[in-house]
Amino acid sequence: MQIIVLDTTTKSFEMVLGEAATTQLPFVTAWIDSTATDVTEGETDGTSNSTTAVTVAAAPAASTRRIIKDISVYNADNISHTLTLRVNNNSTTRIVWTGTLASGASFYLSRVLSAGGGSPLTTQGDMFIFDTGNTRLAKGTALQQLRMNSGATLPEWFTPTAAAATWTSFSGVYASGTTITVSGTDVTGVMKKGVILKWLSSADVFKTGIVVSSTFSTDTTITVVGSTVASGDKTFYYGPFASRQTFIIAGTFPSAATTDLSKTWYNEDAIYVISADLVVKTAGSGTGSTVVDINDDGTTMFTTKPTLTTTGTTDRDNVSDNPTTAVAQYSAITIDVDSVTATTAPVDGYIDLFYYPVSLTSRT
Repeated sequence: MQIIVLDTTTKSFEMVLGEAATTQLPFVTAWIDSTATDVTEGETDGTSNSTTAVTVAAAPAASTRRIIKDISVYNADNISHTLTLRVNNNSTTRIVWTGTLASGASFYLSRVLSAGGGSPLTTQGDMFIFDTGNTRLAKGTALQQLRMNSGATLPEWFTPTAAAATWTSFSGVYASGTTITVSGTDVTGVMKKGVILKWLSSADVFKTGIVVSSTFSTDTTITVVGSTVASGDKTFYYGPFASRQTFIIAGTFPSAATTDLSKTWYNEDAIYVISADLVVKTAGSGTGSTVVDINDDGTTMFTTKPTLTTTGTTDRDNVSDNPTTAVAQYSAITIDVDSVTATTAPVDGYIDLFYYPVSLTSRT
């Protein structure tokens, strides 16, 4: 819709400031003159004259309607000004809009922006929002994000909580080839089975493993499967839980050595293979042991293979041969049965392979 229509020769549109200006405020007005037979577009531009009114759109000629399309005013002065836009009808003035225009800010009034549609923006990055009127949301600080406030009335800037770190340091020291001690502090709450650990040797060589268990008396003792812990090892970190891939041998195990049982798993990322567990639902019987092997593209990853004695049902925490050597992406991980108890084979086997992506070590 049109915002202002000057429909008599006595009506004009003008602006006036509430204060004296050192640098006057430029304006541009766009309008259309409409008669019974013609339509003509026009434009008026100029500057304010402090507290003296300035015509920003003159009265139309006889039998003409002057339709104000748009007006913009820019505060080029170094102070804020009270800006008033008004219709002058034969010396009687009617205020259309009045408000404060900050230094460097622009005001717009158009068929798109209704009365009060001035821009209060003053700084690069400010946002134009509506409260009880058009208003300025000052730009946020670096890396802040925008959200709706708790009253669901206005947007606001907030600083998001930093993402939790992948790795957290702890004051571990060597205790034995498979144990780490944390002196005087109970960390059993975080050192749960399956939590990944990484650390450095005295020569700054990368080592890794996962927690088997942790206990606290005067100190915390953490039992680890993976790289061998050695005197001088340092810079210990714990991270998330290791991933687990389960291979199932359904039903009775084969009575003789068999290759490529269960599924073939193609790992989607390069991984560190740490350890393996073997559990069966029903134990075998007779002489000998049931031995399972886990292969990377046909080559064993375990010298100490998951093994069940004659009546055993579980063998956990078997360390891989090379916990710090990456298994390449899309390797074929398969299961073999190397031997089975002589009289009755076990039933329903579950082989859990514990690993984590190599890329995890690069995170902070």
